[in-house]
Amino acid sequence: IPKVTSVHNYPNPFNPKTEIKFDVPEAGFISLTVHNMLGQKVKTLKSEELKAGYHAVTWDGTNDIGSLLSSGMYFYSIQTAGYQSTKKMLFLK
Repeated sequence: IPKVTSVHNYPNPFNPKTEIKFDVPEAGFISLTVHNMLGQKVKTLKSEELKAGYHAVTWDGTNDIGSLLSSGMYFYSIQTAGYQSTKKMLFLK
């Protein structure tokens, strides 16, 4: 079980997909979302109760309705009861 919460993605820049890995030291509700440059949420990757441990999710550059997004900078954000972090990633076509 990890001692601290952390999040990162690989590869970055990416095409056609990237893997976002996140570590949580205690069980609880996790929200992992992707936002565009305007701050608008384009994809919800996780929004559920998870056990403590190491987790990963793959994002394929699509929005919540399955449409492929345009190339550019996006931000992924994780939020737990005691942690919040936002990092950037570059989607290249």
